[in-house]
Amino acid sequence: MSLLPRIPTWALATALLVSGVLVGILLEEAALSTPVRTLLILALVPILSLACWLYWRRLDEAAREAHKFAWYWGGSIGLGIAGAAMVVVQRSGLEFLPPGMPAGELVAFGITLCMVAQVVCYGLVWAWWWLARR
Repeated sequence: MSLLPRIPTWALATALLVSGVLVGILLEEAALSTPVRTLLILALVPILSLACWLYWRRLDEAAREAHKFAWYWGGSIGLGIAGAAMVVVQRSGLEFLPPGMPAGELVAFGITLCMVAQVVCYGLVWAWWWLARR
């Protein structure tokens, strides 16, 4: 018998999604000082990591394989797309960011672009993996 609580997989996945959205809203909208924001993020990392670990432990082998396959291929393709987009934007002289944007915000934008591309491609490959096996 496991000492861990028996939480359904769908509940863990939902909790992760909702907590991510709420933290994003809280960090963006609340008037918190930088040290408070940093401590909040550092406190949430182990909690969310534990929730991810519990979620992973509850998955069967097929679901685990789907996630691994989708992250490897979808994440790699997404990163490639983000890199290609960066080269195209640099070489073409496209200006879609506000002029005078601080360097820290530019870095955050680039990292976010890579993460979004990876997650979108991951989701597409994950869905394709399941549809191909149904």
